[in-house]
Amino acid sequence: MLISGVLTFLAIMIGFALLFLPGLFLAACLLFVIFTVEVEDRGVIEALKRSWTLSKGNRLRLMVIVFLTGVIGAIVGAVPSLFQLAGATAMGDVVSHLFVSSQGESGFALGRSHISRPRG
Repeated sequence: MLISGVLTFLAIMIGFALLFLPGLFLAACLLFVIFTVEVEDRGVIEALKRSWTLSKGNRLRLMVIVFLTGVIGAIVGAVPSLFQLAGATAMGDVVSHLFVSSQGESGFALGRSHISRPRG
């Protein structure tokens, strides 16, 4: 799992280094690598291939989801700073942690439902 995560990270960072859209494209195509390693118990190369196959036909929609998740994450990441400016540091940390934990659960549910859905 660690190797697949590192390879996915490197591919996405190379894509972002080339331009923003290739990085977003690779992030969408390799979105399911970790899920295929964990849920389907595949190796690194098989997980990369399976993720590429799973994203086929849905790449534009997945790119939008990845982009919006990044934007929402950036906004939520700014919340603690805003609360700190207002003098309520603990409240900003609570709001940020609540959102991050709920976002992680919804991401896992999205990946699990996409993998377990039969293809026709």
